[in-house]
Amino acid sequence: MEEYQGLLENNGLVGYAQEVLKETDQSCFVQTAKQLHVRIQKATESLKSFRPAAQTSFEDYVVNTSKQTELLGELSFFSSALFAVFSFLFDEKCGYNNEHLLLNLKRDRVESRAGFNLLLAAERIQVGYYTSLDYIIGDVGITKGKHFWAFRVEPYSYLVKAGVASSDKLQEWLRSPRDAVSPRYEQDSGHDSGSEDTCFDSSQPFTLVTIGMKKFFIPKSPTSSNEPENRVLPMPTSIGVLLDCDKGRVAFYDVDHMKCLYERQVDCSHAMYPAFALMGSGGVQLEESITAKYLGYQESM
Repeated sequence: MEEYQGLLENNGLVGYAQEVLKETDQSCFVQTAKQLHVRIQKATESLKSFRPAAQTSFEDYVVNTSKQTELLGELSFFSSALFAVFSFLFDEKCGYNNEHLLLNLKRDRVESRAGFNLLLAAERIQVGYYTSLDYIIGDVGITKGKHFWAFRVEPYSYLVKAGVASSDKLQEWLRSPRDAVSPRYEQDSGHDSGSEDTCFDSSQPFTLVTIGMKKFFIPKSPTSSNEPENRVLPMPTSIGVLLDCDKGRVAFYDVDHMKCLYERQVDCSHAMYPAFALMGSGGVQLEESITAKYLGYQESM
């Protein structure tokens, strides 16, 4: 407190000296200047021994950043030079079923009308009878390099499967008879079919994840927990797919939060295509523009 009081007095002394210099009467100036000179000498001496009462060191100040460090550790950023933003439209020729699917003129949005058609054909449905998925693919294939694309699934969608598939596997799916396949044994992602409990392929020419009812379903895996509470996530607003043909890896991202939701090996020995499948009411919208600041990529891929 004494140091603070001294600083205030010295500050006032400067202002007083400025006023003395304005004095025009010589006798008054000489008398006042003598007193001012003595006060300045005392103030100068006191400043030589001045020591602040507060410590200027932050040695004892500790900031806990463990939570922030953990959150930052979950993120990794990559340059757009490491991958190519893959541009494509929905293919209206290969496997497209215009009775069940509605494609807009720009071919960047598809909606499923299977729900209404299924009601019209309800008299044909018997016990043990199933309908198949309606597939639609991208009009451009990928043979090498890293490629990224993104899409949105409408919140009202009942079931949408999205991912990648080889040209050979797509031909196999599209040649299958419609409305005659049990979903338990249907060849989709290789994870959520009925045979997944007994066999897991380390590498296969396709990977599809399931999205629907505002949820994102992590495919089952022999190396992670398969409990439903660990496999069901809120559906992201925008979902990204990163395909690395050179390393044979595919990853799915929550684009808004730069978070990898799921990744696995995939056989890229043939041309790979973006693949989608819908059942019941649903809609998929391709994203038009993707910038690097929205993308998170784990270099371990």
